[in-house]
Amino acid sequence: MKKLMIFAVVMTMFAAMVACSTPQSAINDLESLVEKVEKNRKEYTDEEWTTVLKEYSTINEELKANEYTDEELKEIGRLKGRYMGLLTKSAMKVAGSQLKTFFKQLEGGMEGLGEELGASSKELEGIAEGLEDEMEGLEEVMDDFADKLEEGLKGFIEAFDEEK
Repeated sequence: MKKLMIFAVVMTMFAAMVACSTPQSAINDLESLVEKVEKNRKEYTDEEWTTVLKEYSTINEELKANEYTDEELKEIGRLKGRYMGLLTKSAMKVAGSQLKTFFKQLEGGMEGLGEELGASSKELEGIAEGLEDEMEGLEEVMDDFADKLEEGLKGFIEAFDEEK
């Protein structure tokens, strides 16, 4: 009897879970995820990004399991576009930060090499300044690219919204 009760409870929970997973709830989940990422992406750790990516994957599977009207498909596309834009912009910022770290390490490596080879401190300073200038230039290019990407995606989304 106890096994029958457990089975009944499990089946009831499963039925409730399936009933709650409507096509619109998957769209709502995607919209909530996009808003959450938009609000918090600058503070996310690597672990939090991993969780967000898994959540997106789960929502995407839910979306694939349902059929949608043309209007709903447009909304799903718009939300996915926003998500991908946020993800790309965040990735560009991380890449810029990693490049900055790389150039600092390269600068230190050049100093260490110069010390071992007997280069003068003036020569080392010139090399270090050149690397810093290159790093700043690259950082500006990465930031400009991320900003232009965001602007382009906003324009795309606005044009997409006007189509509705």
